[in-house]
Amino acid sequence: MKYGLIGSDKHVSDKVIYDSLSDVYRDNDVVYISDKLIGNETIKTWLEALSPEAQFVATTEVMEILAKENGTLLLMWDEDKPELMNKYVINAVDNGVKVLDVSNGLTPIVVEGVEPSVKDEPTKKFAELTYEELVAMPLSKLKALANEHGNYTKKLTTKSALAEAILLGNAEQEEKPKEEIQAPVDLGTFKIVSSTGTNCTVVVVFSDGRVVTGQAPEHKVAEVFGFTS
Repeated sequence: MKYGLIGSDKHVSDKVIYDSLSDVYRDNDVVYISDKLIGNETIKTWLEALSPEAQFVATTEVMEILAKENGTLLLMWDEDKPELMNKYVINAVDNGVKVLDVSNGLTPIVVEGVEPSVKDEPTKKFAELTYEELVAMPLSKLKALANEHGNYTKKLTTKSALAEAILLGNAEQEEKPKEEIQAPVDLGTFKIVSSTGTNCTVVVVFSDGRVVTGQAPEHKVAEVFGFTS
């Protein structure tokens, strides 16, 4: 797992910082720490105690790494810079990065109205997307995708409905098996041998030699064979 630690240590106690880092860290995790925290003695003590794989990098680089690696952001909230903190949170959530508030017992920070984006997979074809992958997309992207492929109507307002419409469209676009054209069947010859004015006797000689004789209404025979009076 990749973790990133950013923010300010001015409003967070040393014990909270140490305990938070210890709680989330597991063997083989990698921690990227903002270089603005390089002088924090508690962080230094924690690094010496657990010897994790850790790097001090610029805050912007921490954010980029976590977005690329689907990591988790540990944010030490700076009460003096709330706008900057909000910017970090929105940027992280928009890139699918989980945010934990170090100053509040590692409570997850959730931003209403911001949906995590799904990184494009250029090698994956549209027709190969699964239902789970579709509903994980932001609603706006899902609508655009459905509209692009002719599956969108204003009645489709949920991710589930849009995903089902897209998958249905994919199924309809799959190549349908060609219908086999059956060779014409030789039924033999038909002969009308007598007529009473209302009924007639029909003799059918099939190609395999069978002969069938029967009565049929004259108007029906005329209708079937296209006879005209």
